[in-house]
Amino acid sequence: MTIFKWPLINQISKAKTILVLGSFETLHLGHYELFKKAKELRSNNPELVIVSLLFKDKSMNNIIKVQQLKPRIYTLDKLGVEITIIIEFNEEFKNISANKFIEELKKINVEKIVCGSDYRFGFNRTGTVDELKKHFDTHSVKLKKIANLKISSSVLKELIKEGKISAVNQFLIDKYSFITSISNYKFTFPVNIQTIPNGIYLTNFVFKNIEYHGFIHINGTEHNQVIIFDLNYDILYFDEVLIEIISEIRHINHIAENKIFESDNKKSIEMFKKSL
Repeated sequence: MTIFKWPLINQISKAKTILVLGSFETLHLGHYELFKKAKELRSNNPELVIVSLLFKDKSMNNIIKVQQLKPRIYTLDKLGVEITIIIEFNEEFKNISANKFIEELKKINVEKIVCGSDYRFGFNRTGTVDELKKHFDTHSVKLKKIANLKISSSVLKELIKEGKISAVNQFLIDKYSFITSISNYKFTFPVNIQTIPNGIYLTNFVFKNIEYHGFIHINGTEHNQVIIFDLNYDILYFDEVLIEIISEIRHINHIAENKIFESDNKKSIEMFKKSL
């Protein structure tokens, strides 16, 4: 995957492109339908390149995000996106007119656009799918519902806030994850993303493209703990680890519960064995 930053100075692709549009604060099963449609269009036009836009974390506004930028980039890569354009949601972009946005899209050499049927863009969300259709071959997709519920980042954010990670993973394309560093098997939860409640969570760890297994203890401090089962040697410092949470083992509601018990270790091993 090639990554560019917005605004685009020159045309980024000589080949014509299929542009997949959405807010993509998370990448959930509703969004999967968009990329599925893009791949379908590409199967009939193999020369086309799949492109997506992705908004950079709005940390400057102290807005709590659902997911960090990098895990979303990894998911887009798995979905077959060849070019990702990173947009920082600053005042300049916030105030861009719908017409200006469309003119900028032409620098992406867009042949086709795929977006949700309710997609809006531009200042005050004045741009509509009908406006896109005037300029591009636009395919709007009705986003998927689960149990008659429209999947949205706000719904997922509430589930994360409640520690219902198993439920979150039923909606996401990839399992819920975040990136941090680990020192002496302790880590600080990333800033500006929705925290999860204190508890014990079954977890995969990906470090330098190797996956390990274990669990984490979120304890309400800057020293959350990591237990890794299949690490045969001590690594005292992991500079960048993808922590992928599979499910919650138990939530912690009282001070007396805020530690790791032998039963946590046994239960997590049992849960991993069942998943094999």
